[in-house]
Amino acid sequence: MSDKTATDPMDEGGPIATYSRAEAIADGVLVQVPEVAWRVARFRWPVALTADVHGRCVAWGGDPEMEGRRLAELLGMAHAAIRRSGNQGGRSVSFAFVYMEMDNPADDQEVWLTVAAGPGDDGEPVMTVMFPHED
Repeated sequence: MSDKTATDPMDEGGPIATYSRAEAIADGVLVQVPEVAWRVARFRWPVALTADVHGRCVAWGGDPEMEGRRLAELLGMAHAAIRRSGNQGGRSVSFAFVYMEMDNPADDQEVWLTVAAGPGDDGEPVMTVMFPHED
C-alpha cells in the first residue's frame, strides 16, 4: 500500500488550463470588431466575432467597403435580436443572418448565429457573435 503524500491536482479545484479573450484575438480565433462599428450598431459592450463567422459572413475578398457593409448588417441584426428577446435574463440570443456568397452573389445563404454576453478577461462585459455549435 502506497503512502499518498503528493497533492492530487484533482483535489485543487482550480482550472486545468485557461485561454483568455486577448489570447484568442491575438491567435485569430476571435476577430475584434472596431469600437466605432459596435457603437454605431448601438452595442454598449465590446464585440468580437469568431474567425469562422468573420470568414463566412463578413470577409469579402479584401474589399473593405463591402466588409464594412456586411459587418454593419450583421451587428444590426444581432442588436435587433437582443431587443426582440426582451432581455429575459438569458446570456445568449440566436438570430438568422442572410449573406451573399462571394463566388456567387446571386446565391443568398441563411445561417443561424448566436450573440452571447459574458465576462471579458478582467470581468468586464463583452459580446461574442458565433455559430451555435461554437463556444
